[in-house]
Amino acid sequence: MMASVTHLDSPMTMHTLKEACAPKSRCHRCGGFLVEEQCLDFYETQHYSWYWATRCIQCGDVVDAVTLRNRAKRLPSVVSDTTDPLEIIRNAMEQAA
Repeated sequence: MMASVTHLDSPMTMHTLKEACAPKSRCHRCGGFLVEEQCLDFYETQHYSWYWATRCIQCGDVVDAVTLRNRAKRLPSVVSDTTDPLEIIRNAMEQAA
């Protein structure tokens, strides 16, 4: 019985490999490559839980479901349309005053 061999230089295989390795999204801070990893959270000395998060391999930013919920709550809807950090700070200070 002969095993079938697929050559890596065939267009279909290279396309499949590139698609599988392509990031689903980019880091919101630096645009770097995101990887999924399982993290461990210690509540106290005897309690812990595992959760999934994405980590940027370039800047190290870690994002999980709780982080995304907190970021969505923190930013007012007026600020969420801008990417200028100074404008975000100004708007947040105006809303706090």
